[in-house]
Amino acid sequence: MSNNTGAYLVLGLIIGGAIGFGVILVRYEPKITDLQNEVAGLKDDYEILDDDYSALDDDYGSLVTDYTKLETDYNSLEGEFNDLKNEYDLLQSLYNTLSYKYDDAVYYIDLVTDEIDDCVEVYDPYTSLEGSFSRIFKSDSVDDVQNIVWDITNGSDDFWDSVESMYEWVDENIVYCYDLNIPVLYPTGSVTFDGHKSYTSLSTYEFSDYKQTQSFTLEYRQGDCDDQAALIYSMIKYYMQNILDVNYRLYLMRTTIGARSGHVSVLLPVSDGECCIIDPVGDDYESWVSLFIGQGRGYLTGHGVFGGISGKPAYQELLSYSNRYSSMGGITYIKLYSIDITDGSYYLDAEGTISQIASFLGG
Repeated sequence: MSNNTGAYLVLGLIIGGAIGFGVILVRYEPKITDLQNEVAGLKDDYEILDDDYSALDDDYGSLVTDYTKLETDYNSLEGEFNDLKNEYDLLQSLYNTLSYKYDDAVYYIDLVTDEIDDCVEVYDPYTSLEGSFSRIFKSDSVDDVQNIVWDITNGSDDFWDSVESMYEWVDENIVYCYDLNIPVLYPTGSVTFDGHKSYTSLSTYEFSDYKQTQSFTLEYRQGDCDDQAALIYSMIKYYMQNILDVNYRLYLMRTTIGARSGHVSVLLPVSDGECCIIDPVGDDYESWVSLFIGQGRGYLTGHGVFGGISGKPAYQELLSYSNRYSSMGGITYIKLYSIDITDGSYYLDAEGTISQIASFLGG
């Protein structure tokens, strides 16, 4: 083969290959174009995804930073929570302790308050006139006078003579005597919380008006005005109910003399608006002489050197009785108590000035 032939052969191959490639190129050109377009699209998508990735990476970095901060905050808050929980547990323990102490305090406050109230209730029957009625005028106390009443009256049915005899016996045998001072505790202030009353302040004072029983007065043969009035009231009532079998009205009379001084005696209502005042103590009950003499101290309506006991018009007699205390201001107020000598129950039947009491008595 000559050189030209080889050249032509090579050239032919090249041309043939080119023609074949051209044919192939023509045949596959649409696909190539599609692939090129697809590559271009993928490139665009890649660039978009790359931008998204960059944005997400930035967001991730920001979120990591936020997470780190939140984790730090969480750890800090967890520490604060644990501290607060420890404080809460401590406060809860302290609250429980204080709650127990509060319950104990309330218990003892109630106990002390009740004890003080009980003390006041105990004092009342011994220091208050009205409060003493249930103690000194119940049947077992009044029965202590029965022997002396029978001895004095001998069971006589002469009412006026018997009343006068009982008055004279008390006037002659019972000496006026001042009561001893009694220390009395009383509350001066209080508060109420959660339904519990608590006294905030207490005080004491010396009370010198002890209400003694009839048996005490008879045994020691002494007593002040209310003690002697209680004795003569009980004697007359016992005589009425157990010897005469009657129940005439009879009053324990409490009088205010002047501005504040008090006195106790007995008033017997009589028909037609009259009354009889029976007072074994009389006008000199505050005199020291009364401590040493046993007679000549009393006041009895109608009683005189030549006359016996009687009734007089109420207004006239109350004025006469008041005049005995004129140096002290006279009688300014009167209370009349009717007392049941079986149980000490009583009624305040009337109170007021001399005129009002006289009107009540009907004279």
